[in-house]
Amino acid sequence: MKKLFDALLADAVEQFQRPEIQNAILRPILVSVFHLVYPYLLGAMVLWVIMFVCVALILLILVRGSLLVGIQKG
Repeated sequence: MKKLFDALLADAVEQFQRPEIQNAILRPILVSVFHLVYPYLLGAMVLWVIMFVCVALILLILVRGSLLVGIQKG
């Protein structure tokens, strides 16, 4: 059974390395998958940027607040 799967896998890899197969089959599949996933990737990146900015603002507020408290005591 393992020999059969190894032979099938080797044949599939060999076929997918041919340029005409890549242009005729793989490229349209990858383009359609990218079109489906692109909005989700963009949304995730936007959320990460917003989270980073919010964390930076919170840290800045905390640092500035602790500096102001130290100045008022002195």
